[in-house]
Amino acid sequence: MPNQKKTVKVLVASPGDVKEERGMTEDVIKKWNAHPQRPLILEAVLWELSGAPETGERVQGILNKQIVDDCDFAIGIFWTRIGTNTGIAPGGAVEEVERLIKSGKQVMLYFSNVAFRERDVDRKQILQLKKFKKSIQKKALIEEYDERHEFKEKLTHQLDVQVYRWFCSTESPMLEVTLRTDSAFRLYEKIIKEDLALSVCWACQVLRV
Repeated sequence: MPNQKKTVKVLVASPGDVKEERGMTEDVIKKWNAHPQRPLILEAVLWELSGAPETGERVQGILNKQIVDDCDFAIGIFWTRIGTNTGIAPGGAVEEVERLIKSGKQVMLYFSNVAFRERDVDRKQILQLKKFKKSIQKKALIEEYDERHEFKEKLTHQLDVQVYRWFCSTESPMLEVTLRTDSAFRLYEKIIKEDLALSVCWACQVLRV
């Protein structure tokens, strides 16, 4: 029987104003898993899908116990909101990523610069978010994006780089094959782009003649 791939649980942490990016994150993870040579499986963990009602404790404390503490690393996404104060942190997503960092786990944070209308946002939320961003700079991997498609591109690239570093042995034959295949694809892509650029230049010269 083939060796069963290891499953790595990825917490997707965010306030409620980045629903589109949360969907993109699920899509990126699905595409990661569709690659037959990946040495492991990523499992997206979202509170709305993985959490269950429970009494006797504050809501975030229940979510921490049910889903957060069991995750291997986190992807945090922020735009105009930091969330609702949990009693411990200014927002649930903030408490989640800080909890994972304190437990020695990795966190990738994405901050959106997508334009918004001033009347649609709470300035206090914006100020709290800026304060959190400044405080977390040296504790997590930080990325910014100006357009949502850019977020998807950056996340795809970062997963390719960081997941191998964090969870895959460099001595793994499967990892070596995967990295070699990915490198070959990037080289092929570069050659195609260069050939296309040369073709365009040649066509421009012909038109000038």
